[in-house]
This record gives sequence, C-alpha cells and structure tokens, in this order.
Amino acid sequence: MQPTQENYRRALRPLLAAALRAPDLHTWSAGFLTVAGRRLDDRWKDDEVLALERYLLENSGLPAHVNDDLLAAFADEIHRVCHDETLSLRISYNGVAWLLDAWRFLTGMPLPSDAPQVILPCCAAVGTGVHAVAFLSAAEGTRVLMRLASGPLLLVREAAAQGLRRMLAGDWLHTMYELRRYAHIGDALEHGAAVRAVAAPELLSDRAHALDALDLYHAILAAYRRLPPASRQHGEHRALAEALAASLGIVIAAGGEVGLAAARTWLAWDDAEISRIVQAGLEQVSASSSGAAGESVEQPRPLPGDR
Repeated sequence: MQPTQENYRRALRPLLAAALRAPDLHTWSAGFLTVAGRRLDDRWKDDEVLALERYLLENSGLPAHVNDDLLAAFADEIHRVCHDETLSLRISYNGVAWLLDAWRFLTGMPLPSDAPQVILPCCAAVGTGVHAVAFLSAAEGTRVLMRLASGPLLLVREAAAQGLRRMLAGDWLHTMYELRRYAHIGDALEHGAAVRAVAAPELLSDRAHALDALDLYHAILAAYRRLPPASRQHGEHRALAEALAASLGIVIAAGGEVGLAAARTWLAWDDAEISRIVQAGLEQVSASSSGAAGESVEQPRPLPGDR
C-alpha cells in the first residue's frame, strides 16, 4: 500500500469509528425529504459525522481533481469495518449502510460537478461496492451503483465504476451475472460503468474472467450496434464509444487468441463506428505486445471504408 493511503487510513479510522457509532446516524440518514434542495433534518447530523465529512472535504483534492488515494483509503477502511467480527451488525452492516445512503443522496442536489462535497457521494460509491461484497448482496450493490452511474455528476459516475470493480474483485461470479443483465437492460451510462469496471488487467489474469469480459463486451457492442446513427451522436453514447475504444485492448489481450477472434467477429459486422472502436483496441494490443516482446500482434485486416 502506498504511504499516502496508509496515512489517510490512520486518520480515517477513528473518525469513521466515531461516525458509525453516532447516536442519531439512522435518523439523519433516513431524512430524504427536502425543500429547495436542502435536507429538512440535517439538524440531526451528529458532530461525529460532521468531523468525518470535514476531513474528507479538506482532503478531497477538489475542485482541482479528486483524491484517488483518499477514496482508496476510505474503501479499505469500510472493508476493515465490514469484516471486523468483533463489531455488532448495527455498526458493520447498518451503520455503514446508513452513512453511505445519506451521502448518496447528495447526487440529487444542485452541486457543482467539482465541488468538494462531491467527495462524499464518491466515497459512498466505492464504499457501496465493498459493503455489497462483504454482505453477499451483489444484486442490490449493482443496482445502487448503476443508479449512481446514471447520475449527473461525472466524478460520481467514475467512482461508481470503481465500486463495481471492487465488487468484481471480491465476488466476480455474482457481480458479472448482474453486469450481464445490465448489458441487456441498461442505458449507455450504465454500459459505460460496466466497461470501465471490467477493463482491469489484474481482474482478467484468470482466463475464465477474460472470457466473461469478452462476452460482456460483445453484448454491449451489440447493443451499441442497434442504435440508429443519429442516437450515437448524443453525449452519453459518444462517451460509451470512447470508453469502449479506450479499454477494449485490455480485454482483447486478456482473451488471447479468443480475443482476436472476437475482434474479427466485430469487424465483420460492417459497422464503421464499431470498426473504429475495435481498431483502437487492436492498436493497443499491438503496441503493448511490441513493447513487451519486440513484435506486434497480427491484426485483422480492416474492412473497406473503415479508415
């Protein structure tokens, strides 16, 4: 673990422990009724919760950039709490759920996209992934994270993908089952979250995982293929196309010969936009292979008109 993350963990540990034991945590968390975007019962927020929030806001890195080390440290501390058998379920299960629920609520408030307060729903996103794995609730965790992935705040959408990645790392089988469902029923933002979550070399070193990832990408590319050309110009669909192009090489490389065969299949669809996405992925594979072995991977010949 990086020294910076360890420092954050040491600082977060007592603050989180106090917040999870705050006497009015449940009352405050349950207060979703608002007037003009303000919670009616923020008066119930305990000083312990305020202290934790203050630390997170002061170290958020925003508005310049989100502090990824802080997010990782927070997720690690949630993991520690959820797996601490000396704690009661009121703290390790209910307390964590109440705290994360309250912070997720902030995504519905009129916040600037880079406001320091955005760190709180970002922490809720990565924490939700950890909590879902610890208590065997992949379906609910995926549902909550996909809702965050469809929200208005870009940084929270990225954190939702991180939360899904943590779910995959801890419970690949059940999380992948849920992601496959969303490949068929989800929207472009949810598909983008699934793509960013899966495309991690450390998750795909297992061959079965790599084949699962290829299957997921196939379903998402097929859904993209069904879009009319005019719809592909919308912001969320453009973002999905770029996410696919940026990450497909990781999945193709992990799949080896099966990945290259899948690429040939996608190129044979004779869809210029999908061919562009696949060619970008193949270029990543070729560049990576050339750097590692001094030779490039043979790429399928592009279809006429793709260049």
